[in-house]
This record gives sequence, structure tokens and C-alpha cells, in this order.
Amino acid sequence: MDDGGISYDRRSPRLHVWMAATLEHRGGVIPVTLRNLSAQGALIEGDHGLAPGDFIVFRRQELAVSGRIAWAEGRRAGIAFDTALTPEIVLRHVPTRRTRPGASYG
Repeated sequence: MDDGGISYDRRSPRLHVWMAATLEHRGGVIPVTLRNLSAQGALIEGDHGLAPGDFIVFRRQELAVSGRIAWAEGRRAGIAFDTALTPEIVLRHVPTRRTRPGASYG
């Protein structure tokens, strides 16, 4: 994947999710599915038509963070946020796993 010569930090843990989100790009709103989220970025999936280096605003509920497309391949794209999110903000936007009554995990 061509990153346009930009180096992206991939040290923060990613939380895997499947949630609706949107991207704002050039005055338009693009619906996407958030596949994973970390302090430094996100993996999204959808018919976005974006290219590496495109500036966006990622939105999920009340969270709004600017960034750029780090890579794009087919319907998936990686976003590098301009400002890292705190762990509290990341966790606030990831639903907790619910255990069904009578289910056992182990």
C-alpha cells in the first residue's frame, strides 16, 4: 500500500468493532462502517472513493476527529488521526461485550 511517504505509528492497540460512522470530505458526508479503532486511527469500510492523503473528519456519535486517509484498498481504508485520542475516549466509543444469560466462556 502506498502511503505517500508518510509514516504512521501503529503501536496502539486496536479494538475491533462493527459500528456505523461517517466521514466528512470536501463538504460531503460518507457513511462507513467502523471496523477497528485505536488512539491513532481507525479502519473503515464502505464506498468512500478516498485516496491516501485525503483530509477527512471522522465522526462516531459525539466524537469528531480530523485526520487523513493513510491507505485505501477497495472498500477499506485506514485513517490516521491528526491528534491521538485518549484511552478513555477510545473505550467510550466501543460497546462492552454482553454475556447472554446461561452462556459460559472459558
